[in-house]
Amino acid sequence: MKQKLLVLAAVLSLGMAIGCGQSSAPESGSGVSTPAARTGPVSMNKADYPVFPDPDASADPSVSADQGGKGFTGKGWQTNIDFDL
Repeated sequence: MKQKLLVLAAVLSLGMAIGCGQSSAPESGSGVSTPAARTGPVSMNKADYPVFPDPDASADPSVSADQGGKGFTGKGWQTNIDFDL
């Protein structure tokens, strides 16, 4: 009985080691792109990083502007834009 438990523990340990091991890096032709390394300083100006550069580009035409669809201006809404990057 003790030998069976020892074998079971060894098999489970081996399975966990194989299953939780590091995966290999993707091959170059796998379609996964890696970001380019930065070569210069990063801007700390919030205006340089627009959240929605063109918000109406993919707007759902079935949603009216009053409900936040294409043409929504945000009048009557107050947004907190005082945050640090």
